[in-house]
Amino acid sequence: RSTISRTSNLNESGVVKVIDITGKELMRMDVAPYVLTTEINLSGIPSGAYFVTLVTPTGSGTQKLVVK
Repeated sequence: RSTISRTSNLNESGVVKVIDITGKELMRMDVAPYVLTTEINLSGIPSGAYFVTLVTPTGSGTQKLVVK
């Protein structure tokens, strides 16, 4: 499991995406407004490097994720 935290755009709903290095979307989760942290279950994701992106109506942010 991994936990995603956000500190801005808290009043907006969003979408968390897990993307592999080829750009393929492996997972998508909706995030409700005012939710500070979201837990992602990575049990079905093979070991490797990925990107986690949080997209809201006013912006997005991406971080690298390594699954061991």
